[in-house]
Amino acid sequence: MLIVLAVGAMPPTGDLDATVAHALAHHPLLEASRAGTAAAAAQVRVAGSLPDPSLRWGEMVAAVETRVGPQQRVLSVQQTLPWPGTLGARREAASAGRAAAAALEIDTAVRVAAEVRRAWTRAAWLAEIRSVSRRQLALLRSLLASVRAGYEAGTGRYGDLLQLQLEEARLHDRLLAFDDDETALRARLNAALGRDPADPLVLPAGLPEPPVTSAASVAGHPRLMALGHRAEGARLAARIAQREARPGFTLGLDWIQVGEARMDGVEDSGRDAVVARLGLSLPLWRGKHEGARQAAVARAGALTAERTAWRQALAARLAAAEAALRDAGRRRDLHRDDLLPRAHRVYEAVLAAYRADGTGFADVLAAQRTLLELEQSLLAARRDLLLAAADHDEAAGIVPAVGPTTPRNDS
Repeated sequence: MLIVLAVGAMPPTGDLDATVAHALAHHPLLEASRAGTAAAAAQVRVAGSLPDPSLRWGEMVAAVETRVGPQQRVLSVQQTLPWPGTLGARREAASAGRAAAAALEIDTAVRVAAEVRRAWTRAAWLAEIRSVSRRQLALLRSLLASVRAGYEAGTGRYGDLLQLQLEEARLHDRLLAFDDDETALRARLNAALGRDPADPLVLPAGLPEPPVTSAASVAGHPRLMALGHRAEGARLAARIAQREARPGFTLGLDWIQVGEARMDGVEDSGRDAVVARLGLSLPLWRGKHEGARQAAVARAGALTAERTAWRQALAARLAAAEAALRDAGRRRDLHRDDLLPRAHRVYEAVLAAYRADGTGFADVLAAQRTLLELEQSLLAARRDLLLAAADHDEAAGIVPAVGPTTPRNDS
């Protein structure tokens, strides 16, 4: 399914896949995650590079006289080299950071997609239940018109008319309450899309069929992957601290410009001097490096423990989502295939009996209430299926396959 959205376009909330695609392309949290991944990728080039060489120029305040002539100025160049293997370890640690940032970007996409699916589902459920309530109100008003006509003709009871009017008022009030629910759901869907809660938004028209959810595990969850990469980076930081406790090397070359000797006939008069230098850094303060190593080891242990805790929590969430999927599916099938067809037959039977002899009006109202409750329960089961599917995919770390999108460009 290919979904291409224009820059700055209104979210296409009529389709769940398109709505999720819009969020994945435009959500500010994902823009921040993409920038973080790019920054971590650039850091790999920095970490694996040697320190910049230094170039120094010196002028003799007072020329130093030598046999071959006065020393006038000095040009020095030097390059510092860390202990062998240090640069490689730094590059590996930065690569682990880049992998962690990329995994966190996916994790952000997982969370954004799941929140959009939940907010969209609740908004779509409101549209469905409002439609059902309107249909029931129309049915109730049709019955009310029939009872009013009978009462005016002297064949109906006033009590029946009052009960129907009371039922109509209750159902009408429920429809008015949906307006407040719509305001809250509109704000929630806007927030899930990364937009201002008051931004204009067209709510979805109804619930789709839930997607088929396959068995999954948390082993490949991007959050667990990110924590694993961060722990590896901490272990590499401990290795770097060990190597930084060893001497570093500095290679240098000095060029000394020499003027002509004062005396004639001096061999090598005016010959410039070249000096090769080798320096060593002396890691005398070993406690500093040992402290850095211990801190890195502790961070690695903390991240490993955090990864274990997240794995257990995600596994529990996944199990709960799978149970919710089974329960919602069972309720949907029961209401759609059994309870609702029966309720319709009961309602038609008691209504026919009431119209035939004018008795059993309480049964008519009870049957109508039951019919409305069962229709609402079916919608709740379909809604819960979609919500459980979103929870399932979030716990398993699955990003919905919604096709490529056009990212926002505010420049």
